Amino acid sequence: MNIPARPRNRRAGINSRKGGSVSEEDGKVTTLDIEPYPLQKVLGYSITRWEQDFAEVRLKLDEIHANRHGIPHGGIYCLLIDTASGFSGSYMPPGQPRRMAMTLSLAVNFVGQPKGTVLIATGRKVGGGQSNFFTEVELRCDEGVLVATGQGAMRYRKGYVDAPAKAEGS
Repeated sequence: MNIPARPRNRRAGINSRKGGSVSEEDGKVTTLDIEPYPLQKVLGYSITRWEQDFAEVRLKLDEIHANRHGIPHGGIYCLLIDTASGFSGSYMPPGQPRRMAMTLSLAVNFVGQPKGTVLIATGRKVGGGQSNFFTEVELRCDEGVLVATGQGAMRYRKGYVDAPAKAEGS
């Protein structure tokens, strides 16, 4: 798999979109009303679905994501799996303060090489309680090839409250 070269007329990996789109509920699309954090901007990934116990994270592959062999770096897989893990357990409905999570443990299994140009991590919260939660994540490319799997143990950050997510049109 060859990762396409980055266009020369844009800054390295900057994703100009504000926030990421998330799931549709009752016909309304909810969006994050925050700027992506610096690492997210540089690498260019986005949250494309976010609902109760589920998150999807996408990354269009670029040359900055490659290792010295020209294939995506394993750390990119880990980052996408970690992000999908944390978001899958921290969804709050629009108008509620956002819940934040941190990683306690992350296991990643590398099982294949992508054939497409987009990586898609789908994370599901599979258990937990008031303080901790557990996740399972699949990382596939846009051609459906399973690239990696992951399991996470996450903790809700205590005392951290962010601005509420907003629904479009509200």
